Amino acid sequence: FPSHDSTFLSGYAEAKKLGLSKEWATRRGDEVAADTQFIYTKMAQSLFEQSAIGRGLSMFTSYPRNFLELMMKWGSGKQSRIYQEYMKSGGGGKDVEPSLKSQQ
Repeated sequence: FPSHDSTFLSGYAEAKKLGLSKEWATRRGDEVAADTQFIYTKMAQSLFEQSAIGRGLSMFTSYPRNFLELMMKWGSGKQSRIYQEYMKSGGGGKDVEPSLKSQQ
C-alpha cells in the first residue's frame, strides 16, 4: 500500500498545485493511482489467462502488458480524464491545460 499511497498523493498534490478543489484533487489522485497500480485479479484476466495452461503461461506477461498499456496511454498525449471532466463542468473558469504544459 505505500506505493499506492504515494501515487495517490502525487496526483492529489499536482491538482492542488493547479488550484483545484479538494474534491477534484482527490479524483485526480485516484486516477493516477488507478493508472499506475495495476490490477492483478481474475476480473482483469482474459479467459485464456484463467485456464490452467493460461495461468502458467501468463504469469510472466501481465506486468509487461500492463506497463505497455500505460506507456501507450501516456504517449498518446491525451489530457487526464479528470482534468477533462473538470473543464466540462465549468472548472471555475480555470483552464488546467496551459498550467500543465508550463510545468513540464
